[in-house]
Amino acid sequence: MSAQPANGLNVRREEVAGLLAEGHSAAARSALIRLWHEHGGPAAAGFVLSTLERLARPPLACRVAVMRSFTVEPLVPVLRAAAALNGIDSQTYIGPFNAYVQEAVDAASGLYAFKPDVVFLTLQARDLAPDLWSGFADLDSAGTQAAVVRVVDGFRSWLRAFRAHSRASVVVHNLEWPADLANGIGDGQTEPGQMAAFLEINRALAQLPREFGGVYVLDYARLIARHGHTHWFDEQKWQTARMPIAAGALIHLAREWLRYIHPLVGRVSKVLVTDLDNTLWGGVLGEDGLNGIQVGAEYP
Repeated sequence: MSAQPANGLNVRREEVAGLLAEGHSAAARSALIRLWHEHGGPAAAGFVLSTLERLARPPLACRVAVMRSFTVEPLVPVLRAAAALNGIDSQTYIGPFNAYVQEAVDAASGLYAFKPDVVFLTLQARDLAPDLWSGFADLDSAGTQAAVVRVVDGFRSWLRAFRAHSRASVVVHNLEWPADLANGIGDGQTEPGQMAAFLEINRALAQLPREFGGVYVLDYARLIARHGHTHWFDEQKWQTARMPIAAGALIHLAREWLRYIHPLVGRVSKVLVTDLDNTLWGGVLGEDGLNGIQVGAEYP
């Protein structure tokens, strides 16, 4: 984090602390929300959580389990802070590293003892399909198709095992593809291509909600594309800590998870409040009359 954002975060912290010291709890909460909006992420998460402990406890609780093939622990405080500011007390369980299959099969596992409300299945493409990820150049058409079928069947097998023991909602990440494809710019010129293989997997994953009740698919590949592959991944962290996601991207993933948690815990509001004159249309209806206001597809 650069010096300027850090200074801005410190200013907001002092503002919140000052309001709390003066007994202005509502104003402190509003200031805390502004702080998170401007500086949300790992650096602010601890302060947000410690401050919220001095305020009213979030009214809704949600038990969130994460089954993963990579390190996700740095995401937890970011998710908890973002959820708490949205009125949700998120209690979390992180499954053992790369042991999602064993956890699903074993009825006595920590996953089921935790009794989750929502389970996030977050698996990396490079872990699930190393042949498609780094060994694609050595695959023929039959090998590529076999890898696609194996990956999709693996998801179905996990969901069947999980559904035998739990009715919790499940959010499945679909798969990203390598930034640098094995055949480079020639990937789209031959069939089957490397990207096409991952797209085929994701199309199959998109059908899982129709096969299994209470299952949702998070378009992880699209989320990465929205923020940029080079900004999303941190190769150094991946090599040293098996944490592939850059610190700056954690807030984006936490917010995406919250988009699923909100409706699953019943925290849904649909309200549109708007001014009309010189907002929804140009002009003032009471003064300009119906024929005098400006309405169209372009500004104003």
